[in-house]
Amino acid sequence: MQKTRLSVASPIATIKLRRSPNPQAGYICEYFSGSVAPTPGTIQPSAATAFVLTSGADIVSGMRFVYTSGTKKCRFAASRTVNVSTKVPSFTKTGTSIGSTRATCNATITAVQTSLPYNYTVEFEIK
Repeated sequence: MQKTRLSVASPIATIKLRRSPNPQAGYICEYFSGSVAPTPGTIQPSAATAFVLTSGADIVSGMRFVYTSGTKKCRFAASRTVNVSTKVPSFTKTGTSIGSTRATCNATITAVQTSLPYNYTVEFEIK
């Protein structure tokens, strides 16, 4: 059986994280489909950070990670899936409060490349 390949370049997701003026936020990796640079780390109060996920797969890419700020905790996830038949991508993003104190966990896809390799930018925010 022959594998279907959609693109030559590796798909890239650009991740931007913002946080409100609470205690610094710590990072916990759960899953990345590909390599991440720079390695995500602590975010200082009222600061932002960014990193890039380069996927090794043409058809799917995704990530799931957690940021904690005191007793607030957000699980963030995003993915891109390309329908092999139609070559049309779909994108998902979520931000879920999972800490002992309710947090606002926003997730927004802010940019999508409409041609191969379907790169995208997603912004996450913890408040």
